[in-house]
Amino acid sequence: MYAVLFPFLLQAIVPVYTGLYAAMGGGDPLAFALIQFVLVGFFLLPPTICMGATLPLLARFASSTKGEAGQQIGRLYGANTIGAVCGVGLAGFFLLPTFGLSTTTWITAGGNVALCAMAMALNTGTGRIKGVIAPVSTAAKPEVTRQDGGWAWILPPLALLAGTATLVYEVSWFRVLGLILGGSAYAFSTMLLAFLLGIGSGGWLGGFAADAAWKRGGVVGGLLLLGGLQVGVGMLAYSVMWQYNELPFVFVELYEWFMSSGLDYGWLWVGKLGIAVTVMLPPCLLMGATFPAMVRVASSDTALGATTGRIYGWNTVGSILGAFGGGIFLLPTFHVRGTVVLAVSMNLIAAGLALWAAGRARDKTPELGMQVMLGVCLLALIGLVNVAKAPWNPLLMTAGMYKYVSDLEPDEFNREGVLEFAVEPYELLFYKEGLSSVVTVAQTAGEENIWLANNGKVDASTSIDMPTQVMVAHLPFVFIDDPKDVVVIGLASGITAGSVTLQSRPESIEIVELEPAVVEASHFFDDYNYRPLEDPRVTLVANDGRNHLFLQPEGRYDVIISEPPNPWLTGVSNLFTREFWALGKTKLKPGGVWGQWVQMYGMDHEDLRTLLRTFTETYAHVLLFSTIEDADLVLVGSDSPLDLTADRIGEMMNRDEKVAKDLAAVGCEAPEDVLTRYLVAQDKILEFVEGAELNTDDNMRIEYSAPRHLHEDTAQDNFAKLLKGANVRDTVPLETVKDVPGMIDLAEAYTRRDDYLKALLVLKAASELDPMNEIIFERYPIYQAELRRQLADEEEGTTEDEEGTTEDEEGTTEE
Repeated sequence: MYAVLFPFLLQAIVPVYTGLYAAMGGGDPLAFALIQFVLVGFFLLPPTICMGATLPLLARFASSTKGEAGQQIGRLYGANTIGAVCGVGLAGFFLLPTFGLSTTTWITAGGNVALCAMAMALNTGTGRIKGVIAPVSTAAKPEVTRQDGGWAWILPPLALLAGTATLVYEVSWFRVLGLILGGSAYAFSTMLLAFLLGIGSGGWLGGFAADAAWKRGGVVGGLLLLGGLQVGVGMLAYSVMWQYNELPFVFVELYEWFMSSGLDYGWLWVGKLGIAVTVMLPPCLLMGATFPAMVRVASSDTALGATTGRIYGWNTVGSILGAFGGGIFLLPTFHVRGTVVLAVSMNLIAAGLALWAAGRARDKTPELGMQVMLGVCLLALIGLVNVAKAPWNPLLMTAGMYKYVSDLEPDEFNREGVLEFAVEPYELLFYKEGLSSVVTVAQTAGEENIWLANNGKVDASTSIDMPTQVMVAHLPFVFIDDPKDVVVIGLASGITAGSVTLQSRPESIEIVELEPAVVEASHFFDDYNYRPLEDPRVTLVANDGRNHLFLQPEGRYDVIISEPPNPWLTGVSNLFTREFWALGKTKLKPGGVWGQWVQMYGMDHEDLRTLLRTFTETYAHVLLFSTIEDADLVLVGSDSPLDLTADRIGEMMNRDEKVAKDLAAVGCEAPEDVLTRYLVAQDKILEFVEGAELNTDDNMRIEYSAPRHLHEDTAQDNFAKLLKGANVRDTVPLETVKDVPGMIDLAEAYTRRDDYLKALLVLKAASELDPMNEIIFERYPIYQAELRRQLADEEEGTTEDEEGTTEDEEGTTEE
């Protein structure tokens, strides 16, 4: 019931949320984040308290039945966690992609109602539970009834340490595997599935191990098992850390095997699950076994339900500390390897506590020398793991092979090929493991190209990405006369934000960036980005773009420019939904303009149609530009007419000399060069997107669809289909130039882009207005000759490709 009501409760606290923000005047972002955490966390308490209470209640019920305490709690804990595995798999790979968020919530809520009915049916055939305890095996040694020899106090801190270490491992492993498997919703589901599979299986097996240890040694045997499990967890996690550097090579080998086997790309997720299982399963098995072992030790003289609740509670408090502290403090401070080593140290300290308690629980306390020697050994082991750090190659680990593996040549699918592709050509300039991503800046050896990557995915560069980074900044200013307030969502290299600062009319420019490490990294682009953070008009906002816009009053901005990372990334995908764009529209002043970057690669035809339809249905007037052909699009939207003319572009360029130079640096020396990037207007876009599904917060279509096409070469096909059915004339903006000289200039601009077909179309239109123009007579045959040469080259290339294909087929036949 609560899950179904939760969205409405969230809406109800919006006034509280925004009121606190207003009262703080924007305030410290970290303090406000803490308020968010407490406020939303408070409303999550009722259902999660019920979830947490379920296991102790089941344990209390089980304690009245026949069986050993360890096996009882192990089966329950294991079954409950394996159920979580099924839930992750079902939700992440089927329910959410197929039905969306709200329907999945209703389906799951129906499952809870069914469980209620099952419990009530079971209750009708079950007598009242008496105050019995789990039976103790007659084979146990006399000390099984010994409850306290001064050692029992260690169980809560031991459960706390074990829970903390477990979640610190989880956030660390998710950071590592995010670099290998990517940041899609499927990747995170895969990681969580592997983690819970280990915990659940370990919990199931751990119950049998706990009972066996109890039979052999009673309390002492249980405590020794606990100590051994904690040492085992730490050493396995430490050993796995030495394999991190091998994971990119393993992924490349798996990709090659799946592709060469002719399997559908979707099967690659099985291989990704295998990688996640390899990293997490061994230590997770022992983590899962720890819980029933603790319960078995603690339940010698108490009811199993109460014991389970107490241990489960302390373990969960540790999990909260591990998740919060690991993600917010440890990873940014100590990075992955340092954080894992700290978790290993926690396990070894927990092992020391368990072994000390085992000594205290014995009839005869071990000699002091033995205790000291054991303590020294554990301290030495802690010192060793902290000093002997596993190898970590930043360029290799952030090579983004989950995205760029399909760019490898056939002879590069090996260790040497990967190094030559991803490591050797680059010089590392900056590397930092931040709050939300691992940020890398590198420079191509012997070249001026510098690039920035988040979690291995390149998001900015000083070469191929420059046209998009510059034009998305300037295009919105063509359509608004006196912009005063501007916001840029996403800093990255700072090139887009810096280009905005070249515009002289804005009085206030906000740059919204979530990741502090990106702010540091942007300074490596200071020679290219005009140092936007030094502009007195600029305010750097540490927040995510959606949250920042949500907290702003309506009609706040004249221009909004959104250039986040790719829409298939979890955490970014909600910046491409109908709800976000509708929210942003309310934050624009009358006549305000929105500039939006959209990719054409790594998505299929329907994904692109979905994004374009979602945006074009938000605004009454939309223009589409191609900044990098077959790669990047820029959408400009407004509820006021968008007057695209060479004169308006010229006014913008002439108003600020620095703007003109900035555009000239990306091949737009004249207004007509900008016009050559124009593709189509809204009416043609609507024809292209007719019948496409919208991308919403609820259906999350792009988030779950686009990752399935990540390694498909879709850019050219998407570009061709975008223009399919449109007359080439529709893509030539003749109406934007006012006379024959303007047409001649536009035609010449097309030749600078080697687009002689459109150049000829423009000249032909110009000749109809001025048949005797000498410039047209002079240039027309030149353009015709160049077009014929292009067509001949294309035909020759096609023939060579067909011959190569024929030779390959003949070779295959011979084999």
